[in-house]
Amino acid sequence: MADFIIERFHEDPPRKNKFMRKAHVRVFTDAQLVQGYSWVRAHEHQAEYRQQCRLWRFGLGTGLRQAEIIHQRKGTTIVETDSGGATVSVNAEWSKTGRPRVTPCTPELVPFLILWLQDRSEGEYLFHKVNGSPYTTRTLERWWNEVCELAGLPNLDGLHGARHTYATQELMSGRLELWQVSQFLGHSKFSITVDNYAWAFAELAYQDHTDPQWRDVALCKDKPALRIAG
Repeated sequence: MADFIIERFHEDPPRKNKFMRKAHVRVFTDAQLVQGYSWVRAHEHQAEYRQQCRLWRFGLGTGLRQAEIIHQRKGTTIVETDSGGATVSVNAEWSKTGRPRVTPCTPELVPFLILWLQDRSEGEYLFHKVNGSPYTTRTLERWWNEVCELAGLPNLDGLHGARHTYATQELMSGRLELWQVSQFLGHSKFSITVDNYAWAFAELAYQDHTDPQWRDVALCKDKPALRIAG
């Protein structure tokens, strides 16, 4: 995906395209995702950055809201071993719309998620304190900001920028349709999805459908010998 497709939305979108009139989301470009995942790979084995790096991968790999992430339990994460995919379940109590849903994880997250779930030394939540209780949304936001700052990336809309990037990348790759993005993100109205992401869906006809470099960087395919963090 060409960087200009995303960067032009950092300012007021042009009025001539009906799909761009209400678009206001800010997402990472392909080059910025390469930069971010490269930093994560270099630091995710260090104890002081372990949770921050997990959050980066999980946020971009699921598109969940902050409250949904902090209450994500290992027992509600399902790995489909036959298909090689994985899903996360969002409890109605923590969903913004009050409705439960199941969201697929991106292929770039799945191998790491499998290892996290195999770690029996940790507690019930994917992200939890020493006493086993979940972190606060403020902590997650601080972690996200730390990764962006240390990796030299713009903050965008904080952790919510991961949600926008997830939706945009899944649409641009052709993995998901617009109605599926609406369902998996838990939007209360389809019009919300259209307002935010129809421009990305419209751009599908103009891209070359080649997988961007950041996907290989995220999966460590450019360095096969590199150990995946557990």
